[in-house]
Amino acid sequence: MDGLESIHRIACGECHEFKLIVTLHESDFAIWECDSFTFESDVLKQMEAIEGATKVETQTYTFTDLTKEESKEEENKENKEEVKKEKKQEKEREVGTMW
Repeated sequence: MDGLESIHRIACGECHEFKLIVTLHESDFAIWECDSFTFESDVLKQMEAIEGATKVETQTYTFTDLTKEESKEEENKENKEEVKKEKKQEKEREVGTMW
């Protein structure tokens, strides 16, 4: 499936319930939506065919990996500091070459 980032399965041992979480990039969601969620409907049909399955449903929601977001923020902060440092060094070089 184009745009697929990951598939996770969450299972509850107590109530014997499980969920599949399919993540894809936001920009790819519209493509998947225009394709009438073909992958999703195929999986749902297979799940409904499982003997003893009593409830099969879907839900669309956003999913953000906060650890990645935190890393991005740190990286942006480091990049900004590096740019400031480079600009300061550049100005110091300019000052150093004045007569």
